[in-house]
Amino acid sequence: MDTAPVPRWRRLWPGLALTAVLLVTLAAIWFGAVPRDVACRADYPGDPTCTPEQRRAVALGATIGVTVLYAALLAAIVTLGRRYPVAVAIVATAVLGLAGVIAYQITLASTGYVGG
Repeated sequence: MDTAPVPRWRRLWPGLALTAVLLVTLAAIWFGAVPRDVACRADYPGDPTCTPEQRRAVALGATIGVTVLYAALLAAIVTLGRRYPVAVAIVATAVLGLAGVIAYQITLASTGYVGG
């Protein structure tokens, strides 16, 4: 029976992949969705949710949600990853990636029409 120690990079890659997905998600939200121009309907009084501040508030909520999910998935990788390392890493990375796409779309659509 081979009892050679597992190389360090094999133990770290699932967490590093998950961290990379988190960083890409946060960059997409804060540098891609939040700075866009806001185009509102031309009615009076104006829609109170059609402001850049509303988009920042939604982006903050999305950031908190994705970060909490990241922490939970990282805990799952550490605990369940001992028994099923590849499967848990792939599923966790896919779940966080999907949550990141959803968070980006929610942030982008939070003020109605998107311009620029």
